[in-house]
Amino acid sequence: MGVRATCFLGGLGLSILSAAASAQDLDDETPLEELLFTEVRSATASQQAKTLRETPGVVSVITREEILALGARDLIDVLQLVPGFYFGSDVEGAIGVGFRGNWGHEGKVLLLMDGQEFNELLYSTLQFGNHFPVEHIQWIEVIRGPGSAVYGGNAELAVINVITRQATDLNGVSAAGFLGSWAGEGGRQNLSLAYGDTYNVLGGVHFSLSAFLGNSSRSTGTYQDIEESKFSLKENKLQPFHVNLGAERGGLKLRFLLEEYHTTTRDGYGPTLPASSDQDFLSMFLDAQHLARLSESLSLTSRLNFRRHVPWKETDEASDVYYDKTVDRVTGKVAATVQPIKKASVVVGAEAYYEAARLNSRKEINDRLREGEEIGFQALFGDKEEVSSNNVALYTEASLDHEIANVIGGLRFERHSVFGQSVVPRLGVTKLFKDLHLKLLYSQAFRAPGVENIYLGDDVRPERTQVIEIESGYRLSENLFVSINAFDVNIRKPIVYFFDGDNEAYVNQDKTGTQGVEAEVFYKHSRASLNLNYSYYRARDNQVELYEIPGNDELLLGAPGHKVTTRGSVRLVKELRLSPSAVFMSKRYGILDGDEENGIPAKLITAKEAVLLNLFLSYQNLWVKGLEAGAGVYNLFNVDAMYINPYRSNHAPIAGPPLEFVARVGYSYPL
Repeated sequence: MGVRATCFLGGLGLSILSAAASAQDLDDETPLEELLFTEVRSATASQQAKTLRETPGVVSVITREEILALGARDLIDVLQLVPGFYFGSDVEGAIGVGFRGNWGHEGKVLLLMDGQEFNELLYSTLQFGNHFPVEHIQWIEVIRGPGSAVYGGNAELAVINVITRQATDLNGVSAAGFLGSWAGEGGRQNLSLAYGDTYNVLGGVHFSLSAFLGNSSRSTGTYQDIEESKFSLKENKLQPFHVNLGAERGGLKLRFLLEEYHTTTRDGYGPTLPASSDQDFLSMFLDAQHLARLSESLSLTSRLNFRRHVPWKETDEASDVYYDKTVDRVTGKVAATVQPIKKASVVVGAEAYYEAARLNSRKEINDRLREGEEIGFQALFGDKEEVSSNNVALYTEASLDHEIANVIGGLRFERHSVFGQSVVPRLGVTKLFKDLHLKLLYSQAFRAPGVENIYLGDDVRPERTQVIEIESGYRLSENLFVSINAFDVNIRKPIVYFFDGDNEAYVNQDKTGTQGVEAEVFYKHSRASLNLNYSYYRARDNQVELYEIPGNDELLLGAPGHKVTTRGSVRLVKELRLSPSAVFMSKRYGILDGDEENGIPAKLITAKEAVLLNLFLSYQNLWVKGLEAGAGVYNLFNVDAMYINPYRSNHAPIAGPPLEFVARVGYSYPL
């Protein structure tokens, strides 16, 4: 059934925009016409609002309305429904993101939350699974393509821009509880609280505060290493704690964000550990931004940002995965936006940061490391306990909206004190007719090495990427819209991670990349909506052996060549709606390296075609206004959609969540 559906969709070559209009104003009754003119800002350096059909990028938008209707458990549930995205496993129980067939876990996909970059600064990774508070999300803008010209060296393949509920969205107090049950074998328990209001002091101050606390396990499945040692993945805990504080007055915005993502792991780097090991990912952000409108045609944006990351933290010095390091970064930015004429703008900006990383271990431990002793995965930065670096960036962008076409061009130059310079141009041409839109996009991008990429590698340099995208969309009727985009991703000198059983390291290899198509159909009616999308990729001249599948040049490890997703919502009565969603993935492959010295051969792992079907029933204004309740089931067929290591290693697959019954209750009280 899955293969026929895939072939059918591939033949159609359709695609829709995963949209919503000025996101905070959307609901089930929003007409399609308004959805098609959703305004987004993430794809341009000026942050100038462009409609979804005219913005110079392939962009998907997901709203709070959609997230709640689907009963989404975490950000994995949301992103899996976006064309091109998939998930795989990394070391120590981590789940990371891939995009368009390319593994994006380490610094290739940027995640922003209220403007804060969540990729940690040591390895540049992102961790998923009961992590980010979906309950607080107002909308998400996903740039399905490079963002380096705007955002720098962690936006090589895609940008996930999460905007949480601010004071004007909340206008009071809200609380929500989310429960999940794996047929009596545990599940998840999440609690969210939020407050937002406007105070009539100093000309009006918007204030918001949100908190999120959760507890879950990775799965009820079993992890089995190459020597057939096993443990239950219920031991791999996922426990987030998240606080987000924002204030805004006029053009001034202040934000404080603190997060601890506590996990436990026994899978380590492949071989099962003797006991579960505690592991924490700590992040803190302090941010101040100011927008000054100097005249009708000139504005000046300034920003000062501090961020601290303590990722992969395991403080037990006897643990096989002991690791304890901190990295701080201070960034300053200034940008001027000029509009010489009504339909043209020019942005010129400069950005600089200072970064410092240090070992948190005791002097005795550091001395033993200096003498060459191995203590977990704690290691000096070369021969130093502390290192620092700096980076300077200059960028410009010019756009012109003309009756013939809209044109945008940009250029970013960066120079890092350790690994040198990067220059990335971009060019976009878009044209909107009445029912048809066309886009031609060319971008260069780069992936900047993180601190550990530098000091665990041998002269590691940024990897370079060139991406060409073409998109076309057409409104067939007042209720139906289709679109299609094709892409070509060429990655040169990719930064490749490998682990030899004792040590981890990084190296630049020759090249890799993918080509493919993403297609979508969107139907919207006042009582029902349906989104159907299809993603296809094939490997493009891959020369990285660790990504290869023996005897299969079409695919790369860990990624499904075909993915079909659908989501919909039907309003049964005025306040009651049913929202099904489904994800189909074609076969995926992984390779366990084995152990030749002990007579254990390498093993090809095949994840069969899988369909994840979900149903969620929700009711708004239950008994009293502001009270919401919902219940449903995820993974109805109890399919083992495992997370596979997307590079050759000794790490076995991690079982995904089984069939899970879920329930949500939320209440909003206006003040």
